[in-house]
Amino acid sequence: MPPAQLDLDRVRPEYYTWDCVVEDDGLDWFTVHPGPLLDQAMHARYHAIRAYLDNGMNVIADEVIWKREWLVDALRIFEGCTVWMVGVHVSDQEGARREQERGNRYPGWNRGSARAAHADAEYDFELDTTATPVQMLARDLHDRYRACREPTAFNRLHKRFLS
Repeated sequence: MPPAQLDLDRVRPEYYTWDCVVEDDGLDWFTVHPGPLLDQAMHARYHAIRAYLDNGMNVIADEVIWKREWLVDALRIFEGCTVWMVGVHVSDQEGARREQERGNRYPGWNRGSARAAHADAEYDFELDTTATPVQMLARDLHDRYRACREPTAFNRLHKRFLS
């Protein structure tokens, strides 16, 4: 995505619109409403990933699925591939702290992303990044991947949304 489209003060509505509310717990919740250009970019991204897969390459894709249509699109495009679905989580409080520490994130972006990404998801395994050091997370991811030789979440999602 062009850098200007990551700047919420300059983003064109064809990419996305957004709003933010403060919830009862005092934390912000940021919501993105994708526009047609972002939808098109995600569709093209999935096809690019599929091209790598079709050429025998393995891909690790970090996805934030802001809307169900993106998930359904991915389910269609990656049909026939072996796909591991991994849920990556962080507590709302730690996510808010990280946003503030980075300095380039709007409050509530993490919280909104998490709610959108996990809304329809099913996973082969999940990781909580709240308090675990990166090296331990990497080992845990590797160990869980090796233990899950036959992923099933993608097929469950495919059956749920496309059958």
